[in-house]
Amino acid sequence: MQVIRQFRFTPAKHHGQQVKVWGIKTIRFEIGE
Repeated sequence: MQVIRQFRFTPAKHHGQQVKVWGIKTIRFEIGE
């Protein structure tokens, strides 16, 4: 869970301008003791 808390979204840019993109971010984790 610590890694998820550290993740910060950064918008895609092209020549310094934000651009629209589509993507998937896979996050794998296990719930345990």
